[in-house]
Amino acid sequence: MMPMQTRTIHAMLIAAGKSLNIFWILNILKEAFPAVKSVLNFYPVTGPLLGIYLTSIFVLVLAFFIVRSMPFSGSRAYGTFAGWYFVVSVLVFFFAIFPPVYVPIVEWIVSI
Repeated sequence: MMPMQTRTIHAMLIAAGKSLNIFWILNILKEAFPAVKSVLNFYPVTGPLLGIYLTSIFVLVLAFFIVRSMPFSGSRAYGTFAGWYFVVSVLVFFFAIFPPVYVPIVEWIVSI
């Protein structure tokens, strides 16, 4: 097995966390604003979910290359931050796409 550089691992953890965060944010915005839903619904057969997935993948790739090019991304402290950022992002993602959590958030946003 080929060893992977630590900056690549750290960059992927940050990029995956950002991708998860974009997914749940867009999911809430899609439910709260019809304009966002119509922008993400460019292929009617799948609905706006395809737009959310494609945006998340785009953010994943873009964030990976941006973070990978940063000179500090190989440091041990940044690795610790990247690991915790990913773990927190996964937990927030899990709860933010859970209907009993995101439906009240959407209703609150719509009521503003």
